[in-house]
Amino acid sequence: MANILNNKEIINKNSILSPDEIDYFNKIIDSLNLKMNKYLCNRKNISISLKPIDDRENIINNLIKYIDIDKYKIIKTGKTTIEFMKKDVCKRNTFNSLNLLSSNYTYISDLNDINYTKNDTIKFLNVYSILTTNIFLNIVYNINKYDFCIIVGGINKRMNIDYPKSLIIINNEEVLLQIIKNIKLYANNIYICCNNYYKNKFETFQNKHKFENNIKFLYFSSIDNTLSYPKGNGETIYQLINKINNLTSKFFILWGDILFTNNKIIEEMYNYNLEHKSDILIPVIKENDPYAYLVLNDNNKVLKMEYKKNKQIDYGYHDQCIFLCDKEVIKDNCDNILNNSNKDEINFLDIIKYLQNVNYYETIYKIDSFNNKMDLNNLIIL
Repeated sequence: MANILNNKEIINKNSILSPDEIDYFNKIIDSLNLKMNKYLCNRKNISISLKPIDDRENIINNLIKYIDIDKYKIIKTGKTTIEFMKKDVCKRNTFNSLNLLSSNYTYISDLNDINYTKNDTIKFLNVYSILTTNIFLNIVYNINKYDFCIIVGGINKRMNIDYPKSLIIINNEEVLLQIIKNIKLYANNIYICCNNYYKNKFETFQNKHKFENNIKFLYFSSIDNTLSYPKGNGETIYQLINKINNLTSKFFILWGDILFTNNKIIEEMYNYNLEHKSDILIPVIKENDPYAYLVLNDNNKVLKMEYKKNKQIDYGYHDQCIFLCDKEVIKDNCDNILNNSNKDEINFLDIIKYLQNVNYYETIYKIDSFNNKMDLNNLIIL
């Protein structure tokens, strides 16, 4: 294929279609007299694409009658496209030969390409306006990475265990270790916000794995020092943003009892952030009987976060336990939740009702979470 790598175009000369071959495909397509508004595209003389296609299978069956199948092939790409190319050409040839299908490169593409290549380990950046896909860049935006803060300050009363639930082992690894592995390529610093109640357990975990220098463990008690653990994740985050002066201007918050099904949700959030200014950005999935959900007004503006324990609903937008926050906005509004919340458990997401610019979007990359042993058992069974 023809690709762009760091502004240099790379072309496999054996893949090029001649002008006569291109004309050959165009005449075959015209001969079918398709009853549709077809759009033909010459993709760098590597392939000729035909889209959108409503009855793709039937059209391919008709085209095969006219194509020299010893020389050429017809493939399906995306949801509605047909491509014509030389028989021995594979879209992955150049990718593989240059070792581009790795996490050392970022693939700039549209959403269809991302959805149809979910099994690749490569990092994606989804864009909505691009002249050509198949663009690769070395990772050069490290300076733009944000800090990640994993909140593990609770004492797990609902789990009935004597250690942090983030250290529960699933598939031979602690949940917290799995989270760190999923986010570390995307993170500037990783702050693991623990409590003093389980400090020895977290220190054992830290010593066991010998983490990089940008992975830092912080320990908090309640603000009034009456307890060796914060009174809710709101107290944890309040202390975090007042303790770390060099926290990045935007930072991720995520809970410590989650399991990623696909860490591309992080790429998705970074990209959304490039196009939309948010006080807090919340990826959501519409779920039946959600544990927590967004409350919206008639204009789909987010008013607050509500919980099943307070008001149960049939369907709602459930947050995915990861949030991208504006540091200054969060810092300016944390006092609101400290002063106006249940003093025994201060919930960080109560801050939403005080923010002006809360954005959410529906994601396809679900994050699983567990609040009790039943939730955990269900995840393990799945």
